[in-house]
Amino acid sequence: MRTAATLFPFVRTGLEQIDYRVTLSCASNFPIIKLMPTYKHGKSARRISNRPLIMIFAAILLILAALYFVFIGSSNTTVKNDNKPLISNVKASKNSTDIDEQIFKLSLPGTWKLTARNWDARYTAWQWSLDDKHFAGRWFEVFLDTIPTDKAYNYLLPVTSAGSTLQLGSISDNCVNFTPGASPTTDRPTYTPLSKASLPSKWQQVNFICDNTSVSHQLVGTSTKESINSVTLTGPTKGSHKFFFLYNDNNFTPDFSVITTILSSFQVK
Repeated sequence: MRTAATLFPFVRTGLEQIDYRVTLSCASNFPIIKLMPTYKHGKSARRISNRPLIMIFAAILLILAALYFVFIGSSNTTVKNDNKPLISNVKASKNSTDIDEQIFKLSLPGTWKLTARNWDARYTAWQWSLDDKHFAGRWFEVFLDTIPTDKAYNYLLPVTSAGSTLQLGSISDNCVNFTPGASPTTDRPTYTPLSKASLPSKWQQVNFICDNTSVSHQLVGTSTKESINSVTLTGPTKGSHKFFFLYNDNNFTPDFSVITTILSSFQVK
């Protein structure tokens, strides 16, 4: 389709005898701008000043640059994504996600994905998150051999070794409600001093570190009578290894049975 538009009704060049009319033609795929003189009859022409012409051509260049960006430059824009997915030996089904690592294996209820691994250079660790928009905020972590013994949390799940598997106790209440020196959930202060941020605590004769600051977090950790945050399991082929487990559930209706289900399936090879 051939179209044309007048960009300027007239452009004076410094002479009364000659006017210039600027038009835009789209007869082809690339727009063409034409500068066409109009004459007044019966009058002699005088020498044209260069200043108006320079202004006209500068305006034309700006228009061409804008048209190039809109029609050509924007079509060549691409976005490169270098993010690489984390790799884990995962076998998912409708009802569970089976994890098969070199030293251990476990089963996660529902559909989970590996979201972090070895995020702290001090530890060998894995984190899986539940892949369900209705239950966002649930994740499970495993630490191997090098254990963060100073890690604090709000709920304790006592565990004991049963060879290559775990024997589970009962999950505690929020530790701030029974830890000496902690502020209970019914009487929280506006400020907690650093000296009371993490406090030694005990539940069912098992020692652990109570988080006295993030009391609204639904974070469950494991510990044993023998060692804080650590349990030693021995598999038939991989030998003895230390483990620490964390489960977080930030849903409005947290379900702590998830961690008991997971740890009931945990086994060292």
